[in-house]
Amino acid sequence: MRGSILAQAAADEHTDFMATISGLLDTAYRAAYCLAAEASLAEELVEEAVRRASRRQNEFQARQETTHWFLRLLTRVCCERLGLPWPAPEPRGPIRQQARALAAPGTVALERIGLTSIERALDRLPSEDRVVTALYLVNDLSYCDLSEILEIPVESVRTRLHRGRRLLQETLCQRVA
Repeated sequence: MRGSILAQAAADEHTDFMATISGLLDTAYRAAYCLAAEASLAEELVEEAVRRASRRQNEFQARQETTHWFLRLLTRVCCERLGLPWPAPEPRGPIRQQARALAAPGTVALERIGLTSIERALDRLPSEDRVVTALYLVNDLSYCDLSEILEIPVESVRTRLHRGRRLLQETLCQRVA
């Protein structure tokens, strides 16, 4: 998958751009797969995000945080294609500073539970909670990263993540029992 996307985009003569984006494709695919729960659809979503990013190269050059920019673009593509809601933009000043202060990368140990069980449990989450929970669990993003990618306050990220993890735990405990 990764090679075909890069080969296609390299023809666009954005080699520096694609070199930067290519390092994000594995992360992007994991996020898209977690939301779409289907390999071919996840590939299509990533390809669409790369195409859109290629068309918006001028924005890319002006941005320092390439990972956030590209994952935000991918998340928008996923939400549009999968019919998931996208939160309304929030004011960025004090919220961004507060998000940086509260940033805490999370790591979740889920080795004992099968991947398919986790995917099924994620599919059952409400769409708002699923997007935040999937990005957090699959890509190990911090609250600050999620806040910037989704353009919502850190408090909303924490609330949705708390609710998503609680529902995941309940669902997975029912499966184990």
